Amino acid sequence: MEMEAVVITQPGGVDSLRLCKIGVPVIKPDEVLIKVVAVGVNRYDLVLRQGLVPGHQTFSHFVPGLECSGVIIDKGPCVTRWQIGDEVCALLDGGGYAEMVAVHAGQIFPCPRDFPIVDCAILPGLAYNAWLAVSVYAKLRPGDSILIYEGCGEIGMLAVQLAKHKGARVFVAADSEEKLKVWKPLGADVYITGNEANVPSQMMKETRGLGVDVILVDQVANLSKNLECMALASAIVIIKLRGDPMAKLYIPHLIAFNCRIKVLDPDMRSIDPASVVKEVEEHLWPIITACATCLRKSMLEYKKYELSGAANAHRYMEMVPNCCKTVLTIPDGEDLGKSQIMQEIIRSQLTSFSLRHRHP
Repeated sequence: MEMEAVVITQPGGVDSLRLCKIGVPVIKPDEVLIKVVAVGVNRYDLVLRQGLVPGHQTFSHFVPGLECSGVIIDKGPCVTRWQIGDEVCALLDGGGYAEMVAVHAGQIFPCPRDFPIVDCAILPGLAYNAWLAVSVYAKLRPGDSILIYEGCGEIGMLAVQLAKHKGARVFVAADSEEKLKVWKPLGADVYITGNEANVPSQMMKETRGLGVDVILVDQVANLSKNLECMALASAIVIIKLRGDPMAKLYIPHLIAFNCRIKVLDPDMRSIDPASVVKEVEEHLWPIITACATCLRKSMLEYKKYELSGAANAHRYMEMVPNCCKTVLTIPDGEDLGKSQIMQEIIRSQLTSFSLRHRHP
């Protein structure tokens, strides 16, 4: 059985992306087969296409795509939680630019209530990175304070909700009131307007000289300035590195305050997804579900292309470095009706049966 997919024919420019027919993945015992409705396009996909991912060889006809949403149409015998027909979204190990994708059952989330299934395609990556930044790298605790710069984008917005849920005092900073408009419904405790170089002095006033425990920042040019408002045993997490990548640091300050600096690349998987998904679903997914309306208005802005337009999506992201999220939709995916789902399920089951029981 064949399906349509976008493959990387060879490392290079957008012309190396090609829509073609390939075989439907054969699932392993602990995997499910998802009929893809939409797939998130990440900058990692662009770097992978160019053959620039360290330690990763871009094989000919490799299918990119690290996150998707869709409907389960088949599952392996070891999968007990998920059922055929479930609407889900998932972190992938590649393969998302296709009509169907196989994924380990431990890397799947249920689609949150009140989220359209297309919107759900970009949730797994955002949730994964927000959890890493706040809980794993920064180790934010109840009663801590956290400063989030507006440039951290959707990951920062989700981090606001997570930090509030953890019982932290949340500050959001931007260089204009206009940029803060979409952040204010998220419910941070204090909103600060001003040049990034001036924010640390305002933070010292707000914390009565104690400093802030965690900072999520998107630029390193003023990193040494931000260190001036850090508390003891604090952390800075750099997200979405923008601007001049060079930074001057006063190392004795880091040592004296026991500050640690972590760098989170939203497009690289520094920790195995399956090990994080359980924690994200338990702690962050209920927040996403409860704040669905607010989050959809604030952070789920994206540009949409059909699967056949993958090259145009990559071209757009290369031309607009700080663009919003980008999504590829599968033809008829958004209008996937129950009858179509059943047809896909039956076709998948018949193919799966024949593969498992064919004669040697």
